[in-house]
Amino acid sequence: GSKETLDEIEKGSKEDLDAGEEALTLTDKAGEEALTLTDKAKAEALALTGEGNKKALDLINKARVIALDLINKARVIALDLVNEAREKALALIKKAKEAALERAKKDDQKALERARKQWYSNAYHLAIFFAIPHNQTKEDLIDMLYKHLDLTWGEIQSILNEDEARDLEYYEKDRAHMLMFSDVLTDGIVKQFPKKFE
Repeated sequence: GSKETLDEIEKGSKEDLDAGEEALTLTDKAGEEALTLTDKAKAEALALTGEGNKKALDLINKARVIALDLINKARVIALDLVNEAREKALALIKKAKEAALERAKKDDQKALERARKQWYSNAYHLAIFFAIPHNQTKEDLIDMLYKHLDLTWGEIQSILNEDEARDLEYYEKDRAHMLMFSDVLTDGIVKQFPKKFE
């Protein structure tokens, strides 16, 4: 499901970010060790005397500069990788959330369609129940009930789409239709039991 996919992406993204953070930590540690080694070498060189000592100090200082430069470059690369991983992780999480929302929306739409089919099935059975022989046909009542459901469905869709003008339009049409429909049902009852309505 979409939740499991989202969880997997978030887990993978966290692992990428953790790896990037670990790279930064290792870079810092390597830098500290390099500086410690150059300091140790410098101390040993200072303990020596003479021309060799001066050359050794120069070499140690050059090595220290190179080490610092390499450490800074490695840190920049590690930071770039962490930022890139973070951006990719955020993009994947956003995409997964959008996919999950889209899936939920489709599921909601399917549920609405199932309910709509059941609704029309109920209307069909009601029409058969209310059909009065020789006065109203099943087909007429089915058409009228379906028309009512079509108009009500238009109202529902308008409400879901937050379209107030269209909602009002459907409401007025449905109201007029139901007033006419109630007259049809009343006429049928009067025709079926004429003596009761003399």
